[in-house]
Amino acid sequence: MGGLCTCKQNVEGDTCNKCKFNTASLGSDTTNGCTACTCHANGTRLCTDQMACECKNNVETTSGKCNACISNHYGIERVDGCVPCGCNHEGVRDSSNLSCDVTSGQCDCQQNVIGKLIYSWFIVLLLLLCIVWN
Repeated sequence: MGGLCTCKQNVEGDTCNKCKFNTASLGSDTTNGCTACTCHANGTRLCTDQMACECKNNVETTSGKCNACISNHYGIERVDGCVPCGCNHEGVRDSSNLSCDVTSGQCDCQQNVIGKLIYSWFIVLLLLLCIVWN
């Protein structure tokens, strides 16, 4: 039974055979181990050996860094990527802007409208009528 190897910088595994998260380019000619990528850690699925960032679901790819959710999405720190805000155009202050807080997902609600997801007063009324009739 063998012991554990002492790995180079940014290298892991029992046999020092893979790069740590957000690092890449492990090869026999690399004396310093794996090279750190410039990808945003929360938005990145992996960093390729060509030092390219592969983003999680619904994370922008235009910067090449995976550092923000795409429009009208939030939660870059989620394992599965960003999720839709789900703001209702009738309940937000500006119906042309359905974006939300990039961390909490809270919509920018009109006065006297509450909730993470803003529902139309009509839908709420229908739900209340259904409850009363049942």
